[in-house]
Amino acid sequence: MSEFHQSNRIISGKYLSELRGHVTNLVRPEDFPDPKRTDPQKFYLEFKNRIVPFVNTEIQHLKDSLTQTGNSHLLLLNSTVLVDTVLQAAFNAAVWLYNHTQQKQFLEKNVPIAVIARGGYGREEIYFQSDIAVQIVSQSALTDDEAKKVEQIVKHLEYLFVHQNIFQTSTSSYFVENDLLKKQLNAGKLTDLFPLLE
Repeated sequence: MSEFHQSNRIISGKYLSELRGHVTNLVRPEDFPDPKRTDPQKFYLEFKNRIVPFVNTEIQHLKDSLTQTGNSHLLLLNSTVLVDTVLQAAFNAAVWLYNHTQQKQFLEKNVPIAVIARGGYGREEIYFQSDIAVQIVSQSALTDDEAKKVEQIVKHLEYLFVHQNIFQTSTSSYFVENDLLKKQLNAGKLTDLFPLLE
């Protein structure tokens, strides 16, 4: 990797730390109005109302920085970092909402899913109107209780991140069970592998 690309990664890493700090303070579900009686629709809307102005401000900041520096590689990295940060906040909020509504104490790190960035997002090539695609993968060998947890958390995550037009561009998600994908690939269906390689 060239020195130029390495320095951009360092700068983008610092930007990621700054964003995480801002978003962690901005999106604290326990500070949402009336957290004891959580209506999911009101919760989703409160998340959106808190995150969208921040995202719009950051996008404008990125546009302004591009006109000053002309560093399009850094722009792509920072745009990806912004999406990563919002996606992580949405995931954390989804787990919090699940715990709150189900009276559980499920930790984010124990949720048996992986969220994979696809396409331009996965390649760290997000521009202002780029589509944002994520794949949510779960193993199929879950107990019924685990499967219900995953289903609820994924539903909340999709509502928080995908269905609310946070980035004012096309955002999509695709859910697949890891074991099912493995069986399809073992059966010689290479076409199922191609979306993972985007």
